Amino acid sequence: MTLLHVTPESESASLTRPNREEMVARSKLDELLRAAGAQANLRVDPGPPAKTIACVAKEIGADLVVIGRRAAPASAGRLEANAYSIIRQSPCPVVSV
Repeated sequence: MTLLHVTPESESASLTRPNREEMVARSKLDELLRAAGAQANLRVDPGPPAKTIACVAKEIGADLVVIGRRAAPASAGRLEANAYSIIRQSPCPVVSV
């Protein structure tokens, strides 16, 4: 299992040193995994969400991509634009939870 968080690309981001957003994301993902008692490969990659997720899914040979939805009352039952893009670009089935 690979747990991926996609961060926005930053012109000032260094290729050799993680930026603050990446460090915060890794820390929160580590915390979630510990709380769940789960093990996974962690990745924090910069880029456009749908394209980055599709590239990583291809790279690792993913069988399934699972994405979360925001819990906004006004958008109940509706997928966000990113979710539609992820579904369209994914090389494998996508489940939205």
